[in-house]
Amino acid sequence: KYYESCCNYKAAIEEYTKIIQICPKNVVYLNSRASLYTSIWDFSSAINDYNLILQLEPKNLDTYGERASVYRYWNKPELAKADFKKVLDFHDAKIAANPKDASAYASRMNFLYYPMNAYEEASRDYLKVQELNPSNYLGYTEKSLEKRVPKLTKKILDSNPKEADEYVHRAEAYLKFKKYAEALADYDKAISLDPDKISVLESRAELLQKTG
Repeated sequence: KYYESCCNYKAAIEEYTKIIQICPKNVVYLNSRASLYTSIWDFSSAINDYNLILQLEPKNLDTYGERASVYRYWNKPELAKADFKKVLDFHDAKIAANPKDASAYASRMNFLYYPMNAYEEASRDYLKVQELNPSNYLGYTEKSLEKRVPKLTKKILDSNPKEADEYVHRAEAYLKFKKYAEALADYDKAISLDPDKISVLESRAELLQKTG
């Protein structure tokens, strides 16, 4: 994760490869390496890793979506369409089962149509979510954040000695609502309290990679 945060993708790939040799069926590591291969435009290697994941987890829709995106970057539109269709069929079936499920439309919009650059379809789903939630959709995230963060802040203030985990929980809440600066500050505080907490170091590195 350190190498990722420094954008030293090839070194990070080498580290993940060492780990995968020890844990060859760990889909998290395979997915991370695939993402890194994509970052350096090594699409063939990325596809190989996604194929390994799907051998282990044939129903992993996220991986179908990620593999489809790589196929699209690699100028293999037919293969991309085949993978996107698997994801689309799942979301369509979920909507057919419950046409008033706003979250199903939101998922299809965010995890399928936007990655496909299908903006017209995404706009239709966006309008459908608004239609199903006319009173609170647009303000949903901010209202949820306003309720969640004060509770987490109170737990931080009440904890003595201060617990790194409480800052991590609040950072995760900030991340859900794209409050990246606040999340980074909480990760930094958690690391200062527990410098050896590997999972927090990894989360911080991922956030830095995401935000540049």
